[in-house]
Amino acid sequence: MTTLDVAAPADAGVHTARMLLIATLIAMLVSTSLTVGLELAVYAVFLWFPSLRARLWTVIRQPAAIALLIFLGIVLIGALHGPAPWADRLGAVAGWRKAFLFFLAAAAFDDAPSKRRLASVFFAACLVAVMLSFVTHFWQLDIYKAIGHGIIIVNYGTQSIVFAIAAGIAAIALIDRTQFAGDPLLKYWPVALVAIVLFIVDVAFVLRGRSGYLALVVMAGTLAVMLGGQSGRMKAISAVCVLAAVVAVLAASERVRGRIAQAIDEMENVERSPELTSAGIRVVMWQNAMRMIGDHPVLGVGTGSFHHAYQPYIAGGAGWQASEATDPHNQYMKIWAEQGALGLLALLVFVATALATRGPMPYRAVGVGLLLAICASSFFNSHFSTFTEGRLVYFWLGAMLASGGGALPLRNSGVETI
Repeated sequence: MTTLDVAAPADAGVHTARMLLIATLIAMLVSTSLTVGLELAVYAVFLWFPSLRARLWTVIRQPAAIALLIFLGIVLIGALHGPAPWADRLGAVAGWRKAFLFFLAAAAFDDAPSKRRLASVFFAACLVAVMLSFVTHFWQLDIYKAIGHGIIIVNYGTQSIVFAIAAGIAAIALIDRTQFAGDPLLKYWPVALVAIVLFIVDVAFVLRGRSGYLALVVMAGTLAVMLGGQSGRMKAISAVCVLAAVVAVLAASERVRGRIAQAIDEMENVERSPELTSAGIRVVMWQNAMRMIGDHPVLGVGTGSFHHAYQPYIAGGAGWQASEATDPHNQYMKIWAEQGALGLLALLVFVATALATRGPMPYRAVGVGLLLAICASSFFNSHFSTFTEGRLVYFWLGAMLASGGGALPLRNSGVETI
């Protein structure tokens, strides 16, 4: 599998695109409207500068990019049928524009210095956020109303996933000191080490996002395997030690134990529960989604039509089990239900192709770690298609997998595989 190779060096257009994309990444953490506005500015910059268009053309000819384009094509074709009004179908198609960040980030962040700057700015923003999280948690201050103390980034689920990424950045800075020798923060190993502790403690003891617990474990395990040594034995030892440490911290948290026990209890008592629960309604939606898939296995019900197609499966029901749903909270079921088996296959091919794409270490490890974390959490959420998590995974994958040295022999390019 080839790299996502793009031309270098950076010119004024590339510099502008990088700055706007970094601003877009930070905006994702706090404001949807600002994010959309900055994305439009990025599109305009790519249209204006020929050098960016040339880079983009190079990117979209790479295997992972082609796989993503095929998936998006199936999403578009899926909007041509289904019970939903045209406005809903076109709105669902427009929502998938978040995937364009994969191509744009790959075209812009093609070398180690640009990746390092991106990681550095994101890390600094997250470091500020985690400190504010502790302050607002202990002083019981609300940044966002009605969602609890300590939430700085949109919601607790998103914040926990974001902090897993930030912890991964700090970890690669500890492992590969030369990459961050000139960084104002990460060149100091105590800063990186303390930051990892802060991020993990915040996820475990302040936040209550079960997806975040899973993301933290997956990110830690991925980095340990990919960066834990040359031999398979060393990688296995590194993974066991790192995972044991992370799991021990999570297990020490009463909040984590309680949230996991709560989910298990809600799933086991779906039929007996007198009220709607977060995990219980997921079980009901999964059951109905599988019935829908059984009735429309190949082509699905159409892009944006899940809500309308779901109605017959709750008709005649009573209580909270008959609640409407726009999303089964399982990405794979949602894709299969709306775009059919072909859509699900296309998504899985994109994931597999991205995992097989070579990219410069240690940055590739963070991109792969996030992708695997999102794949895992997508059994319980639709994170490839949500506003923030979807943008994060496409952005990071494009930026971390891209390489400007594809014309060099692999053994001399600084590019590694899993």
